[in-house]
Amino acid sequence: MENLARILPFLALKVSAEYWGNCFYDVGTALRTPYGKPARSTSDVLLQGALDATGNRWWGGLPSHILKNAAQRMIYAKQLSPYGDDYYKELRELDLEGKTALEFGCGAGADALLLTQLGANVVAVDICPSNCEVTSRVLADSPKDNNVFLLTDYGQMDILPLVDVILAHGVIHHITDKWDQYVVDKLKERLLPGGYFVLMLYTRKFYKAPIAWGEEGPFTRGYSKAQTRELMTGMELVSYREVMDGTFAWSVFKKT
Repeated sequence: MENLARILPFLALKVSAEYWGNCFYDVGTALRTPYGKPARSTSDVLLQGALDATGNRWWGGLPSHILKNAAQRMIYAKQLSPYGDDYYKELRELDLEGKTALEFGCGAGADALLLTQLGANVVAVDICPSNCEVTSRVLADSPKDNNVFLLTDYGQMDILPLVDVILAHGVIHHITDKWDQYVVDKLKERLLPGGYFVLMLYTRKFYKAPIAWGEEGPFTRGYSKAQTRELMTGMELVSYREVMDGTFAWSVFKKT
């Protein structure tokens, strides 16, 4: 029963991600969006939702150079409005050269690609096989020592290597209620002393913003700064920054 209790929330997250197309949100956005012009209109959002809901398998059939270009375009797009002057400021300020960085929830590989460009060797992790396949292809010609892991349940996190940096960008707030702490604690165990845990979470303001989809529920929620600190208990808060009109928050914690 204990194993079943651990696997069921994981499977619920996986089914939700597959159904809504979260697995390929980044690729879908990048392929439809010109440099520097993220989709913001209602028609763009509806189109994005329709394509993402049916596109998980389709994206994986694209040539590797198109997938990598899409990942690169997403990196560029997030440097510009409405994301902020430097959406990835926290990552860019870390010395990642030669370090090993674990990305939890690699999606379509954009953040993994950025981490390699910042000098890191990447361990990319996801629950969707199609995401792992695409990220592997995005990183295929990187000179760095990269690895991609597919997780089939949370219990597998113990097999992940020890790393210098962990990135969880827009992932933890989609884990079913009360399992977020379990997952974060498991990730903390994979972080070497002196290492950094970088995460982006929805804030409590997200559900009052025009871009919000629906209400807070079992598969998504926002965190206050105090709740973020509580989630990361035992680690030192280095920085906290809200972006996107206060709806997203980047935090950096250090393992002492």
